[in-house]
Amino acid sequence: MPALPNERSQVQQRSSREVRRREYRAVAILLVFGVAIWVFETFLGYFLLFSGSYVAHPQPDISYYVFFMRLVVVIPYVAYGLYLWKVMIDVGRAEKEREKLVEDLVEARDALKFQATHDGLTGLWNRTAVIEALAVELARAGRDPHPLAVIMADLDHFKSVNDRHGHLVGDAVLVEAARRILASVRPYDTVGRYGGEEILVVLPGCNGDAARTCAQRIRAAISDVPIQALQRSISVSVSLGIAATAHPWETDPDSIIQAADTALYQAKSAGRNCVVIATDADDRAVG
Repeated sequence: MPALPNERSQVQQRSSREVRRREYRAVAILLVFGVAIWVFETFLGYFLLFSGSYVAHPQPDISYYVFFMRLVVVIPYVAYGLYLWKVMIDVGRAEKEREKLVEDLVEARDALKFQATHDGLTGLWNRTAVIEALAVELARAGRDPHPLAVIMADLDHFKSVNDRHGHLVGDAVLVEAARRILASVRPYDTVGRYGGEEILVVLPGCNGDAARTCAQRIRAAISDVPIQALQRSISVSVSLGIAATAHPWETDPDSIIQAADTALYQAKSAGRNCVVIATDADDRAVG
């Protein structure tokens, strides 16, 4: 899936720029104000000097005006410092609120994205997403030539499980079977629910022998140990069909899936609980 922009980083960058703008504005105002105070103090000093106040009353006037000038200089700086401190607090609070809002939006978006691309019961990729993943692997094989295989797995007599134990038990069995399949493949393989109890596995870089080994591992993982579902122990087996090709870039998702589905049908006809790989004729059909 394509990478999405980092909303939190963007909000932090905007907040940092806003804080820097406020700081620059505050420094500029303080500099202008300081120059204005200096000019005012200078002219006031000259005025007092030439007005004769120092001659008539030297000590009282000097103390008074010195205290007055210190007060004039200090009070605005303290006031503006308090203002800047309040601004920084407000910016920090607003940034936290924006971060919380972005986190909520990202969580909601991720939840919607997961619902749109994953099966609600098993948590596997849904049919549309797994076919899209297969198409991506086919395109990648065209850029970096490598073999590719797909496995179509189908739980045997799954309808009888639903009829005998109920759909809740059937759902629990399907969920556990999906978990075991995921545990049997590589982290970068793609596993999706193709429909009903059919599960499609995309194996990039695998030839027929490697795919057969993987399919046998899946079959053993499901068939060898009964599934515990709602205080019931249920033995389930699985049939698997494989389509593998050394030239995946010469085929399309529908063709290779059809070949795997045909091999699965052959596995069902052969007695179930087994693995069948597509024949040479099927291989030529998909590549």
